[in-house]
Amino acid sequence: MEASDNFKSNSRSGVVTTMLGAWMLQLIIGAQVALGNYQVYFTSYYRYTLGYKDTQTSDFYPMFTIILGCSSLCYPFGNHLVDYFGKSSKPVILLGAFVAMSSVTACSIFEFPPTVFVVVYSCGMGTLKGLMQPAIWRAGLTQLPKK
Repeated sequence: MEASDNFKSNSRSGVVTTMLGAWMLQLIIGAQVALGNYQVYFTSYYRYTLGYKDTQTSDFYPMFTIILGCSSLCYPFGNHLVDYFGKSSKPVILLGAFVAMSSVTACSIFEFPPTVFVVVYSCGMGTLKGLMQPAIWRAGLTQLPKK
């Protein structure tokens, strides 16, 4: 086996692992679109567990809009961070995951009122989406042949 054959097989496995990793991250990011399903659980949790009897499903409607707004603001920042870290997407994905997990953990530990919960959760998930999306694209672009 020549060195060039070994390079080709490693290159193919790199493409496959990058694409599988990107696909899994897209599933994580896309789970936010399922908020229509989650809003029922948020409402019942606030009504029956925390005692906010006036909580309605409509209290959680702004979540998706806030997520999209935060992600739109973070897209250019995520792209700049990939360049800052020497064209590496891993630190940017780690940063986005840290922000999202911090917001989810804060929402789990503290009993926020519904309005504060909507803002904290949505901003964390929007930051995750905004940082991860350009990092995934840039990781995929590294696997394309150079012209």
